[in-house]
Amino acid sequence: MQEHTSEAARKNPLLERLRSGTRELHDRIEGVVPLLRPDLTLTAYTAYLARIAGYYPPIEAALASAPPSFVEHFGIDERKKSHLLHRDLLALGLDEARLAALPVCSDLPDLSSPDRMIGCLYVLEGSTLGSRVLLRTVKNLGVDEGSGAAFLAGYGADTGPMWVRYGEALAAYASRADAALVVRGAEDTFTTLERWIATAEA
Repeated sequence: MQEHTSEAARKNPLLERLRSGTRELHDRIEGVVPLLRPDLTLTAYTAYLARIAGYYPPIEAALASAPPSFVEHFGIDERKKSHLLHRDLLALGLDEARLAALPVCSDLPDLSSPDRMIGCLYVLEGSTLGSRVLLRTVKNLGVDEGSGAAFLAGYGADTGPMWVRYGEALAAYASRADAALVVRGAEDTFTTLERWIATAEA
């Protein structure tokens, strides 16, 4: 779900610590994401988006509750994607009533501090970057950015630059951060997201 460049990591020790500290969790979550399976169907894809749509809104609300200076520094508002999931699911045939009835995750990572939030953002933004690869896969199902794959399209042509800006914001914040808590925030996000996806009803 994520892509990282070794050059960026060398220039950003905290980014490298996040990458190395969560490698196993990153690899593990790939095992529960159906978009990586060769037998992916449109039904399975839609069910996956519906499940993810129960995770992102409470996470984004928690991140938006951070101090305004933090929200601005990391561009929290421009990184929101819940509306893209909503748009995709409507395009894939769910109506507003079904969307409103989707289960919402309450088993969330501990985002009680900005440091933990930084780690959470690492997971979400890395996933956004990696989803550009998955976009090519779901296009084989007959969907694209305008018909059910806006979430995977992320920020479109700005996806790469947005990842770079996250790394720059991380580097600028690093001297104030408790690196252990940053990594813990990422670990908690990976763990709760994996559990949420894995426990979806068949």
